[in-house]
Amino acid sequence: MDLSRYNKMTQQLIREGERFVVERKPGALRKLESIKNVGLDSDDEYLLNIVYYYSAIWYYDCGNFSLFYKNLKEAIYHSLRTNDNEMLAKSYNLFGIYAQFNDLFEVAYSYYMNAKQFIGDDDSATKGIVIGNLSNLYYEMGDYKQAIKYIKMSRKFLNKGANNLLYQRNMLISYTSEGLSAIALKDYETARKVLEKAQKLYLESNQSILQYAAPVYKFFEVRLALVEKKYDDAEYLIDKIVEDLKYENAFEYITDISIFCTDLLKTKFNRKVGKIIESIEKGVNDSGVTHAQRLLVELKVDYYNAIHDEKALLDSLLEQHQILIRQKEEQQKIYKCSLELVRLIDELREEEINVRSENEILQIQALTDPLTNIPNRHALDLEFAIQLEKAHLNRESIGIEIMDVDDFKDFNDIYGHSVGDICLEKIGKVLSDFSKKYSIFCARYGGDEFVIIYQGMKDSEIKKIATELREAIAKIEIKADGEKISLPVNVSQGICNDVPRLKSKYWEYLTEADAALYGAKEGSKKKKGDVILIRKLSRFYSS
Repeated sequence: MDLSRYNKMTQQLIREGERFVVERKPGALRKLESIKNVGLDSDDEYLLNIVYYYSAIWYYDCGNFSLFYKNLKEAIYHSLRTNDNEMLAKSYNLFGIYAQFNDLFEVAYSYYMNAKQFIGDDDSATKGIVIGNLSNLYYEMGDYKQAIKYIKMSRKFLNKGANNLLYQRNMLISYTSEGLSAIALKDYETARKVLEKAQKLYLESNQSILQYAAPVYKFFEVRLALVEKKYDDAEYLIDKIVEDLKYENAFEYITDISIFCTDLLKTKFNRKVGKIIESIEKGVNDSGVTHAQRLLVELKVDYYNAIHDEKALLDSLLEQHQILIRQKEEQQKIYKCSLELVRLIDELREEEINVRSENEILQIQALTDPLTNIPNRHALDLEFAIQLEKAHLNRESIGIEIMDVDDFKDFNDIYGHSVGDICLEKIGKVLSDFSKKYSIFCARYGGDEFVIIYQGMKDSEIKKIATELREAIAKIEIKADGEKISLPVNVSQGICNDVPRLKSKYWEYLTEADAALYGAKEGSKKKKGDVILIRKLSRFYSS
């Protein structure tokens, strides 16, 4: 955050506002209001951007998600008006955290990736924070090797912000995530080395800055002590955690508490979970945060089941059912908010408020692919999240097709990339026409790959449209050096069509569709089998 444009008094005011928010000091909102007044008096939208962004952080930490979203939307609005890609990345990253906290991994992944793209080639600490959050997402999904890969990558960028107020907290989170991933992979030697680095940082750091990171770091200590069978150490640390949790905003790291307690239930310290529940229950329920309440009640269900308390178990199951209904409603609101934030970019473009070069517009990830004029990958990520939820609620199928151009590299090598671009443009036009004709969603995934979403269709219906699409693309006419190319434009198509399960994810559909695409290509090469293959989430077949 470059404050060199301001006088020393304003710089000090901004830094104090940031510090008050990070350390959660009383009077933080008054500090932000003072900065806002300076911004309004001088018509300085950059200052307003800062105010709204830190206000969003404050309300997120307080669990007031209505005011969190209101301020975040304002922050994104002013980021766009001031062409401030770093602050835009920070805002998108913050919404990604919010989505991940509410188990909306597809939305979180989309916002993290776009935050990363806004930063571009800038080797800033902000990029390190975004990549670190991607690693946390992979950790929650159980992909520990990928999590460690992103963690190590994030630290390279985090080190560039060693003077940043949040540097110590982010580095401690980084070490903790790496250590927990190493434990999950049973690499205890690496976990021990990482713990030593984390302990050193923890002892040297400003404790008021380490809120949120500190409890999670302590969970890491306990889990390593347990796998190393240092039970006396583990018991001491658990008792200390139980005491500390009485004074913490436990809803903020309820995911970590849940994972930690799930591990404890497998040990001789399973009764300690009851003490932890007792310590955090009032704070979590008072927070009003539905996601935190759901994880707490799930923990209670597991705990009462483990200690065979049938009455408490039944009460918790009833409570769980009611909370799940509320969370589903809140997730719908988050989907709606995610689309509003994306549409905000289009609104500003239409009003010509956001006057920037074409390249800069692309950099903020507009919804349209500039070459083919159909939706791009960002739009696809968000659209699929909405349609997956709709399919799940209606218990209807959703189909994902991955289509790519056969031998496109050879095509480019022979005719040149400019002719290759013309080919992709013409495919985009065919997809656009099909999108209107059949009410399907078509997007460019990247390179010569395209993705089509079919909502509520049978395999036979999808196969019919996909075949017609293939035939239409084969009829495309392309000229090189004024002469018509004789070769037809052939494509391969892989499809996954299935009714989503409770925990079905975007990438599961893409993985199955990609596998079907590979099978289609292999069948085409051997001149046997169909060139359009359809898979299910659970089993494979060719239609």
